[in-house]
Amino acid sequence: MLQNLSAECGRPAFYESSRDWTLDLEHEVRCLGEPRPTSVDALLSGPKRRVAVECKFTETEFGTCSRPRLKRSNPAWCDKSYRIQHGRRSRCALTETGVLYWNYLPALFDWPGDRDHRPCPFGTVYQLARNALAATVAPNGDFDPAGGHALVLYDARNPAFQGEGEAGRQWASASVAATRRAPGLLRRASWQGLMSVLAEAPELAWLVEGVRDKYGIRPIDHT
Repeated sequence: MLQNLSAECGRPAFYESSRDWTLDLEHEVRCLGEPRPTSVDALLSGPKRRVAVECKFTETEFGTCSRPRLKRSNPAWCDKSYRIQHGRRSRCALTETGVLYWNYLPALFDWPGDRDHRPCPFGTVYQLARNALAATVAPNGDFDPAGGHALVLYDARNPAFQGEGEAGRQWASASVAATRRAPGLLRRASWQGLMSVLAEAPELAWLVEGVRDKYGIRPIDHT
């Protein structure tokens, strides 16, 4: 059924064919050099690509880089700019600790890694960009900019995901930067659209009803 859902950009939200795909919930990403690996809500792995899925309901924004929120006395503190600062040798405080984000980001987003950025374009869209990395960097470390995409499922009733909402602004910023380097890297679809697709399968009525009862999300009424 998932192959029938289109993202807002017109591309498949998940995949064109469900054959030979596997699902891993709360997938830990261990290929980015993070001291404490974080996770994506779900990772779909197919024969030639991966889909990192982020599920949003009432949230008002996507996660941002934590370094600017540290105390200024902390060696890892950052002033929200991508430049050498605080006595470090790397422009990114995370790179300084061995995190590999900036090894790959310039190939996915229009963010050159060899010059300063003020402010840092990655910091405000951290979660979105990191999910894109989870989809394009394989568990063994192989990197393929066309090897996957990140999908966001959101509640269409949530104003934060509209144009003037914070999540909407973050989405627009990351999407524009990705389109210049890796078209289709970021995709999104509403829970309402997903429920409309799932409602076509009688055997999934329990799931559609469960989401409706818990979150008030209903299939789109096309009548």
